[in-house]
Amino acid sequence: MADHKDEEKQMLRASSGTDAKKLASSIVAHYQNHQDCRSVVIRAIGASAVNQAIKAVIIANKYFVRKGQVLSIIPGFNDLEENGVKITSIELTTKFVNF
Repeated sequence: MADHKDEEKQMLRASSGTDAKKLASSIVAHYQNHQDCRSVVIRAIGASAVNQAIKAVIIANKYFVRKGQVLSIIPGFNDLEENGVKITSIELTTKFVNF
């Protein structure tokens, strides 16, 4: 049986070289094209990547505010293993806030 939560979220990645405006466009496009999507998760490794991810969510939020919706960010850590090396990433889960 598949985990229903995994079907309701999309994973995006941010790096230090990520264009925040393009990542924001991906966030907006995903919510627009997948009405059943409950959250978008942005994975970032490193301070510069986290900075770009935060900027992207802020830019995407500007779009949604005009439509009467607000994105929230739920930060978290995720431990990964690549080539036998343990890496901790930061995952920013975006969800709409109900007022």
